[in-house]
Amino acid sequence: MAAARAIAVVCLVLCVTPDLSYGMAVPSVPSVPLVQAAQPGVQMPAIGLGTGGYGSGFSQKWAYQATKEWLAAGGRRIDTALGYNDQEKIGQALGESGLKRSEVFITTKVPMVGNATETEFALCLEQLNNNTSGFRTDFVDLLLVHYPTPRGDVPDPACALPSKTTCRENAWRSLVGLLHKGVARAVGVSNFEVDHLTEIVDLCKRENLPLPAVNQIEFNPYWHEDKYGVAAGAHCPSPTAGGAKRELLEFTQAHKIVFNSYSPLGAPDVAPQRDGWNSSILELPLLTSMAEKHGCTAAQVVLAWHWAQGIVTNPRTHNQTHMQENLSYFDVKLSADELMAISTAIPIPHAPCPSPPDHCCNKVCSDYFGLP
Repeated sequence: MAAARAIAVVCLVLCVTPDLSYGMAVPSVPSVPLVQAAQPGVQMPAIGLGTGGYGSGFSQKWAYQATKEWLAAGGRRIDTALGYNDQEKIGQALGESGLKRSEVFITTKVPMVGNATETEFALCLEQLNNNTSGFRTDFVDLLLVHYPTPRGDVPDPACALPSKTTCRENAWRSLVGLLHKGVARAVGVSNFEVDHLTEIVDLCKRENLPLPAVNQIEFNPYWHEDKYGVAAGAHCPSPTAGGAKRELLEFTQAHKIVFNSYSPLGAPDVAPQRDGWNSSILELPLLTSMAEKHGCTAAQVVLAWHWAQGIVTNPRTHNQTHMQENLSYFDVKLSADELMAISTAIPIPHAPCPSPPDHCCNKVCSDYFGLP
């Protein structure tokens, strides 16, 4: 029933981004409004280019070229992070694109450092501006805190406490401060589960703060399960507070927080490295048969499955053809039966552990996510 309720969710308000091409036809890509912690009128393109490396070397080898080709293909949203070590290359490609700063939506992320968030954000801007192409920016369109728990030494003493609640609260106050300063047009979170978001919701009620505009988290046909530890024999259960990605999807949308999926295609370029993922999502017969029926690709079927649930996505690719396909899936209309089939008929071979795996598979999942 939870899956059925989630599939019934659709974006209530859509708009179409203008044609900002420079010398080529650009697909018409819808956007979603950010209505929580955002400046008035901020629209987020429904699809962006993910640039996280997942240990594959993508960030170092392909960030510049992929960003350049994505912008040329008509993509207008770039997703990066301080921890990706690719922001200088992205800034270089942005400067060479011929586009105005206002024509590109940049998302970046900072680690969980509590009240030291502003210092980490300054490093993001420094990296983006450290290029020879002339690209300069004093703001980002969307700033996220990357994880709900700190990693390594953190200046904020609250982040050393057994409970990370105060650390998360301090981080959110800092992000809201950056929003008010105008250096981030919208702010949100990443990899936050229901328990983490509940803490932030309670904080915002107490202190009259805006809720996160976006929660970015992994979600795909291999990892959208409705039960905690759904994969039989999984030595590392799916690390979700309260247990269900569907519950998380419903919670975020009920609070008008945009649900942003990373690895929506299951990161097919590194699938053999993912724990228990022995086949690519895009090779599954259910999806390939749907693709043949609709005259599209399996990737477009998966992206359409996300979009029908009101989910915006960040597929990663450095393949020009795949970029064009990813930007053109909005015409693929799946039936309710097809949507349900994807949500219920695809076997989950193993609930994968977060990257890097040693934070989960070689430790207790609750340690990684800071859960009780």
